[in-house]
Order: sequence, then structure tokens, then C-alpha cells
Amino acid sequence: MGKHRWKTLFGVAITIALLAWVLRDVSAAEVWHELKQSNPLWLLLAVVLATLSFVLRAVRWRVLLEPVYDGTSFDSRFGSVCIGFAVNNILPARLGEFTRAFALTRTEPVPLSASIASLILERILDGVVLAIFLFATWSAAPPTSELSLSGSGSDCCGWPPEIPPRPLASSTRRSSAGFPIALVNAPAGPPLPS
Repeated sequence: MGKHRWKTLFGVAITIALLAWVLRDVSAAEVWHELKQSNPLWLLLAVVLATLSFVLRAVRWRVLLEPVYDGTSFDSRFGSVCIGFAVNNILPARLGEFTRAFALTRTEPVPLSASIASLILERILDGVVLAIFLFATWSAAPPTSELSLSGSGSDCCGWPPEIPPRPLASSTRRSSAGFPIALVNAPAGPPLPS
């Protein structure tokens, strides 16, 4: 029990130190002012939806782990998902995914290789679903003069897009998202014939 208490105290001390470091340039008065003006229902809704996404990820992970080990507990999977997202918030390069896989192996008899493989499969499935959503959205969107891309007429819904290449100087300014300003402000092209 004494060892567990020291681990907890150490974790709390690290948390307080990191929070103090991250918030060192933040005005407490400004934070309080913004909190007073915010709608607590929206904050509550955001917390509920974020937690629900963790629950859904833990349930989905069970399906992906079933061929390797059928008896993983929801608590272990949910805790590992939360740990992984916490690490992703403070460390670069999505290291939380590896932490998530490792955390599960500490509470369940799942090999680390199988845990990592299940997360790779999860990312592949996420990519496939996003591609399906992108294609469905692209296909269902009505062509308008603002959104249409110049096409040959034989293609469906402007797919694939035919965007003429534009030379960019090395000194091209970039938007806040990192895209060249020339591309962000580029005209949509001529409207498709009716």
C-alpha cells in the first residue's frame, strides 16, 4: 500500500508541475472571464461526447482483439484508450497509440505485438471509412460554380479533379494551416457548361 501511495503522489506532483509549466503565461483572470462567459451546457456536452468516443473505441477494440484473446475486460480497454489519448495530448508523433497498446498488455494477457497490430488495423479501417465518407460527400454534392472543378464532361461529379499545376515560388506565403496562400485564394476555375 505504501508503494502505491508514493506512485500516486509522484503522479500528482508531475501533473501539477506540468500544468504549472504549460499555464505559466496564461492569465488566471482571463481564463476566469472566459469561463464566466461560456455556456456550461456546451462544455458538458463536449465532455460527454468525448467520453462516449472513448467508450466506442474500447468496444471496437474488443472486436479487433477477439481473434487473439476473447476475454479482455471493458475496464482494461477503456483505461488503455484514456491513457493513450492522454499521452497523445502531451507527446508528439502519436506516441499515445503505442502507450495504449502497452497499457493493455499490463492488465490483460494480450501480446504486445497483437495489441499493436490491432491498432494498426484500426487505423487502416479508420482510413477506409474516411475515404468512403469523402467519396460519398463528393458524389452527393451538387455542382455549383463556386465548388465545381473543371472536368472533361465524361467524368462523374468532377472526379478525379483536373486542377492545372501552378508553379510556386520558394518564398510563397503560407496560410495558418500551412497551405500556400496562392492555392488557398486560387479561383475555382470556369463553371461547368449547363
